[in-house]
Amino acid sequence: MTVSVLNRTFKGIAEVKLRRSSDGAILHLPTPNTFMVENNVEEKIQYTRTAQGERSRAGNYVSGREPMLRIAYSHMQPETLQFKIGNEFETKTEVVKVAKSFTVTQATYPAVAATGTLGYNVVVDAPTQASITRSNISFQLTQVPFSSFSGSVDDTFSVGANFALKFSDNLVTNQETVSMLTEETFTGLGIGDNIVGAHSVIATIITTQNKLVIFRANYITPSIAGSGFDPSGEQIEIPFFINNQSGECFPYEMFFTDVTVNCK
Repeated sequence: MTVSVLNRTFKGIAEVKLRRSSDGAILHLPTPNTFMVENNVEEKIQYTRTAQGERSRAGNYVSGREPMLRIAYSHMQPETLQFKIGNEFETKTEVVKVAKSFTVTQATYPAVAATGTLGYNVVVDAPTQASITRSNISFQLTQVPFSSFSGSVDDTFSVGANFALKFSDNLVTNQETVSMLTEETFTGLGIGDNIVGAHSVIATIITTQNKLVIFRANYITPSIAGSGFDPSGEQIEIPFFINNQSGECFPYEMFFTDVTVNCK
């Protein structure tokens, strides 16, 4: 045995593929930052007595295993977020509230011209709420129809098609900062009704000799408890339960191979 073989160890994770059990679909996700297995072994200690009557350990054995798999990504995408939420994302078309804040420096703002830009699907007189700060508290502005808007009426605004805007003269004069919520129709991915269920995972671990180690768990389910996420965070960690299937003696498998990884 050469020294390099003697000292061989893991270099890092190279591939992780999640396969949805319900339909066999493979999730196209980036390679995660970390891939950690917690065995969570429940151990029983056997005791006896010495010749002097003192209690001492006689042995130990495994009475249970509740392994966990923790995968951390530096990418927040619908198919990673679904494991934190518990429901799959699906394509939807909905009217949603859009938040907007800006400083009023002119009486009228032109409509958004480019399709696919925020505000393009706002309809004329879309229900909108707007406020400014007055006397140190939020003061609500009044929305009036776009066709009959008059800038001489204080503390008013109007919303036209494609998010064209009009503001009263006093708001422009004071260059007020306005907070606004308006309705717009979007087609995109939203939280659906389908529960995120069981998956299987295949992971490729690379050794310091570029040899392949394959990790496989055939039945994992996401743990939803304590499943918060920070949109401004650097990574998102997803905990999975590694579950036993009927007839299996161990919840996951590892294969140390002599296959060398190439980059072709």
